[in-house]
Amino acid sequence: MNKRSFISDDKKQGWTLLYDKYKTLFTKFAFKNFSVAHDTVEDIYQESFTVLYEKIRNGDFTASVSLQTYLFAIGKYKLLNYLRDNQRETTDLSEDILPPYSYDDETENWERKQEIVYQAVCRLQSPCNRILSLFYYDRKSMAEIARLFNYKNEQVAKNRKYLCISKLKESLIPQLKEENLI
Repeated sequence: MNKRSFISDDKKQGWTLLYDKYKTLFTKFAFKNFSVAHDTVEDIYQESFTVLYEKIRNGDFTASVSLQTYLFAIGKYKLLNYLRDNQRETTDLSEDILPPYSYDDETENWERKQEIVYQAVCRLQSPCNRILSLFYYDRKSMAEIARLFNYKNEQVAKNRKYLCISKLKESLIPQLKEENLI
């Protein structure tokens, strides 16, 4: 083994398996919750995995969560920063109304939560159901929504969206608790 090589072949193989295992899951998560290009998701995953690797290697990983949860949290914040830096808006409605997603949750529970959120949005009265649908599902900007509803400006649309999310939370939280999803 070369002096500069600090990882044995067995460890390299382990890291490669871990990298590949989480890459598919992370890619699905990113595409489901964020509007980003495939290349961007791959770059952000690479950066996130590198951060995780460096933290473990340097002995800085002391989290009380699983590696997957920690890796996805890193990736989520990198995705949000990317979207913010590129003037895009997140499309993750659940981030506004649900407790943080635990990556250890079963996929079925997460999908059920998403279904409940979607149904609750559909049950909202107008204009709330339309505003939230346009923003989260059709990915319209707040400026476009303000124009569609003839609001004075984008800030009025943002305020209205905030009030709509508050109404949505009121109806969602009891239902999610009833089904033991939160």
